[in-house]
This record gives sequence, C-alpha cells and structure tokens, in this order.
Amino acid sequence: MHLDLAPYKISGSLTALGLCLKTREVFPAGESEAEGLTLFQITGNRLKPIFSHEMSLLDEQRGPGELTTIETMLTISDRQTSGHFDLLLVEHARLEKIGGAGEPETTRTRYRFQWRGKAYAAARQAAEPQR
Repeated sequence: MHLDLAPYKISGSLTALGLCLKTREVFPAGESEAEGLTLFQITGNRLKPIFSHEMSLLDEQRGPGELTTIETMLTISDRQTSGHFDLLLVEHARLEKIGGAGEPETTRTRYRFQWRGKAYAAARQAAEPQR
C-alpha cells in the first residue's frame, strides 16, 4: 500500500488524494498481481472515499495457458458534472498465450466517471479493439 501524493483537483476548490493498494495472489493454476486506486476527498479533518478502480493487473492462468495484462491511465477532464471535474480512464488490455503462440488480443476501453452527489460513478464505456 502506498499514498499517491499527486493532487487530484476534482473541483475549483476541492482536491482529492489517492491511496494505491497492491495485491498478489498465488493459486494452483496461476498467479496474479493487481493494483487499485482509491481517491479520497479531503473534508475538514476527514477523508471520504469518492472513487475506486483497478489500475493494473497481471494475471497468469497456467491451465488455459493465458497471460492477461491491463494498464489503466487516469486523467482529470476539463468537463464538469455537478461542479466536479469528470474522471477519464483509458484501459489497455492484452491477452496472450503463454509461450507466444498466436497473435495477442489487445483492446482499449475508455471510461468516463461523473460526480453523482457523494462520489463518482461510471457514465459510459466503449471498447475499441486495437490491431
């Protein structure tokens, strides 16, 4: 676990801070490692969670012989909903066969999260396969 000390300016007067949590699992048919980001709104002397999303994943499934890699980038939009800047995520996913057999499948998915009064919620999602 580590603090993400980059300021996330979520409105004209509010800044959030991030907490990243990394997990690792080992199981009989593989292993995975993931990192999630939770943003907290600073309100007086309290921290209130307002957004959470998985930011990276490395998942090896030895049974089917597949390796999944996901990397996500978060940006703050200029567009606002209910006085808060929208959050934009672009997720790059890659699925490949262990050992390099065949071409890897890649996709790029965009997410927009909008302020819903107390926290951010997904607005829409559109997958765009890359070649």
